Amino acid sequence: MTVRLLDQGAEAPNASSDGDYLLRRSGDDVEIGRVKGGSHEWLGSVPAASLPGVDGDLSAPELLTALQGLETALVARGG
Repeated sequence: MTVRLLDQGAEAPNASSDGDYLLRRSGDDVEIGRVKGGSHEWLGSVPAASLPGVDGDLSAPELLTALQGLETALVARGG
């Protein structure tokens, strides 16, 4: 599982694999996406400050844990 940070307004890169997380800046927020079945789905957005390591080490365990929790919350609320 990989975390990829995309440029603002960019779509998912072709090289993404199932299970990858996609992050895309949108002002002070970060949009969170997930690759499934060869395509991607944007789940919702959160304040960038709520994601530890989003501006640094994208392989940090804390970032992955935060993304997994946010994915669960966003899906549960219908994000």
